[in-house]
Amino acid sequence: MKLDTGLKETSTPMAAKRKGISTVGKYEFGPYRIVSGKGGVTNTRTKTGLISNDTEIRSENRYSFVFVGNGKDTVIANISENSNIEIDDRNNFIFRKIFNWSDSEIIEAMESFVTNFSPLHSDAKWDLVLVYPIPVEVDGYYQTDQKTKFHGILSDGSTEIEIRHVDEWEDGKTTIFNPTEGFEFFINSRSIAAVQVFPINKMFVWIHQDMNEDMKLVLATAAAALMVKTF
Repeated sequence: MKLDTGLKETSTPMAAKRKGISTVGKYEFGPYRIVSGKGGVTNTRTKTGLISNDTEIRSENRYSFVFVGNGKDTVIANISENSNIEIDDRNNFIFRKIFNWSDSEIIEAMESFVTNFSPLHSDAKWDLVLVYPIPVEVDGYYQTDQKTKFHGILSDGSTEIEIRHVDEWEDGKTTIFNPTEGFEFFINSRSIAAVQVFPINKMFVWIHQDMNEDMKLVLATAAAALMVKTF
């Protein structure tokens, strides 16, 4: 994926591999690895009014993993994924059922990905939060929420790290036949880490060599969470 030049010059890519088959992927890269994971149950609620034009769909999925760095530093991570979808059906339920009329439009279609984690040797509690639009099939084709934009942050309450979405290769190109996806982490516009999560056979993590070991562990945990999110 396309990396900030400064990060590329001050880091070594760590190839990530998934070990075994499990609900939560056991990823390993460099001195870091997920040693165990616990999958959750997805809860979905749908509300459609008989007269109202709106359909609301809410879903939530929770899971967790245990992450280890350098063979001794352990992190417990808990993940929550929530999707909020609201569709303006325009024609109400009766018209859709009797006359098969439908001219629906997405009002909101967004998902939040939240990971809370704490290194066991530290009192710090970190939150990784992503919010982004998701495509939804309506009337036989996909629509996307045009109002919601991607934004992400990693923070312990005092340090704020911006997370940016990357979908370009090193040459700046992106195609539907050879897609890539990743995330890059910035403090005050300075790139300090990145993770490529797609293609799944080419996952990589980069961490700036100037980061101390505690921050490297935090960034590695965040990268692992984004891998788990993807596959």
